[in-house]
Amino acid sequence: MLTRSLSSYIDIAQSFYGQACDMCQEGRSVNLLRLINVWGGALAECMLDYENPEQAVEDALREISVLPENETWVMPMARSASATEIDIELGRTLARLYLGDGIEWTLVTRNALVEVGRGIRFLAGADDACDALMADSIRMGIRYELGAHGICDRTIDVKISGQRWTIADCILSLSALAGSHQARLMMDAGIANHASLEKALDDLMRIMMEEAVRHGMPGEVNILHGIPANDTKLSIHGDLIRSVEPLALTVLEELHMLDRTCQAIALAKAAGRMVAVAAAGENPDIEHVVARPLALTAMMGAFRAAV
Repeated sequence: MLTRSLSSYIDIAQSFYGQACDMCQEGRSVNLLRLINVWGGALAECMLDYENPEQAVEDALREISVLPENETWVMPMARSASATEIDIELGRTLARLYLGDGIEWTLVTRNALVEVGRGIRFLAGADDACDALMADSIRMGIRYELGAHGICDRTIDVKISGQRWTIADCILSLSALAGSHQARLMMDAGIANHASLEKALDDLMRIMMEEAVRHGMPGEVNILHGIPANDTKLSIHGDLIRSVEPLALTVLEELHMLDRTCQAIALAKAAGRMVAVAAAGENPDIEHVVARPLALTAMMGAFRAAV
């Protein structure tokens, strides 16, 4: 176990790799796709300490010999976006074990993870598909964080400060937009299977609530506690969706997040953070027992209205 004295990057690299492999163990082998995503999330967490995280990512990829010019790559769809998001967040959480106070910790941990990346790339074959997966995992880690943060900031600035929305309006609009966005992309793709639709909704609600808990909402109950019964009449909040959608999607497009499934995940994360803004702390604006079902009901209502 690491002490809080500044460790060498070799110590951190060995410790991180061992713990990441344990997380990704499946039977007697390690799931290499999961390992890449955990690693990418961890390195993304380090890069968030830099003034320009996106440029720091590209610099690190060059050091590992992962070329960032990937216009000709075809991204293998080996795992769902929601499953990949879980592993990216696991990596970010693992990285925080090694990050202390001060830039020295960030630099040492960053260098350690670059070394781990070289090793993973070698194990994975160092081909174009491997490079695409490695680049995508770290870029998505950065974009999810910057996207969710940017959407919340802009919503607060424009809607609360400028248009006198309440924090409840923001929760309703972002939760409903995430659900509607996910449903519309599935309808456009011709996915109408009930089980597939329900799984997508469950995944999106989980992402939203886990983000809320990570940012301070009390998490003493089941992550999806507060889901309404199936026969409950659900509101759609169409006016709120139409009002916030251009603002939120502009933030994501500025970050070059164009995949609609990833956009839905980023929107759910932003909604979760807005729940935390309202429900965290000793004197919350909205108690979490109210904020939680408010967000879940809005997301579910908009999703089901669109399918």
